[in-house]
Amino acid sequence: MNKLLLPATAVVFAFSMAFAEEPKVGEVSAECFEEIADLPVTKENFNFSAFPKELAVSAVKVQGSCKTPVLKAFLCPANDKITDVGLTAGCVKELPTDPGPLKSLLIKVGFEMVKGIVADKLGVERKRVPSELNKLVDFALNLSIEKASVALDIKPEETPKNMKDLEALLSKSIKDKSVKGRNLKEAENILNVLSTLSAFSALNNGGSSEDEKKPNAPAEKVADKDISDNLRTSIYLHPPTLIVSVPMEEIPLMLYATLEFPSSGSNSIIINPSVWKGKVTAGALGNTGIEIFRLASGIGIRHFPSGNSEGFYLQLMPSLHYYAITEILDYGHSINSGDWCTDSRGCEDDYTGYFFDILGYIGYSAKYSSLRFFMDIGLGYGWSNLPKNIMSVNGDRNFGLSPDINLGIGWAF
Repeated sequence: MNKLLLPATAVVFAFSMAFAEEPKVGEVSAECFEEIADLPVTKENFNFSAFPKELAVSAVKVQGSCKTPVLKAFLCPANDKITDVGLTAGCVKELPTDPGPLKSLLIKVGFEMVKGIVADKLGVERKRVPSELNKLVDFALNLSIEKASVALDIKPEETPKNMKDLEALLSKSIKDKSVKGRNLKEAENILNVLSTLSAFSALNNGGSSEDEKKPNAPAEKVADKDISDNLRTSIYLHPPTLIVSVPMEEIPLMLYATLEFPSSGSNSIIINPSVWKGKVTAGALGNTGIEIFRLASGIGIRHFPSGNSEGFYLQLMPSLHYYAITEILDYGHSINSGDWCTDSRGCEDDYTGYFFDILGYIGYSAKYSSLRFFMDIGLGYGWSNLPKNIMSVNGDRNFGLSPDINLGIGWAF
């Protein structure tokens, strides 16, 4: 019995190890946690103060590109690709995107990052850095005061003893270029440590620094808001009466939609499918009808100079339109051929063809939580292979200037 029990136990143990859940640290895998903690060393010019915002934007951007079925194959990065935040895409895909869980993760991993920055920038062994926040701050501040006195060539008793004043003195000395060479590098390292401690303390105490809480906070800090909500995929519908395209007198069905897939705060991929189906009355006597079915879509790029995925934007959009047209003549001459209809039951001509245009737009986008609005005006050039009297783009020609005006009302997902 024991001879059978031992192999069976080994098999069960091996099976459980193979299918056991990977250990999680702070809601991400242990590997991802370590990858984030090592960023101060692995990423050049790492800035902890800007890191929380950069991480939130990267998480929404990467995960959004991987959740969109249409664009997943084109935009979703491979797990081993290094993102703009310095982490692999596989790690970024694990991150929470909701502010609460993401902040909790940042506090957990941030402490390890701070310890690494203190050890690296102040030139001490990591094991000497305390593992309690208050003790770590005191340790780093005292060592910074000592090193700043040497780097700035001032007496120890003249060196500021609080973090804010020491930061101000170091910033002024670096800006005024009164410190040079090795001392300049030392001063920059000390300033990096102090700004990191300030940023982490603000994150740990509620997420706002003292400057941001002041009523007269600098404009750049007030405007430096979290834009992750703006980077969600949005779907817009268009009030058809506000769409200007090829002039038509009567279109019973005219549906337009716009899909926005932000790839960053500066750029979004735009897709605008549309369908028409209905009858147009034409001719001086109203004696000609044209039944139209049109299926169209464009794909383009929308650029936001603000970098916040809202406000004024520029857009470039090529579009392809398929037409199936039946010309119905009751009396008079055919719009296209010029032949007279002599059949008392009426005459019909069928046409199929394409219309292609490429337009540049200027517009404005407003985003309030999940509610979205945009309005733009565009002008470009269009070409059609349909008969010129059926598809007149410019007078009696089937090519020419193509205008467009859009108003979109949508929802973010």
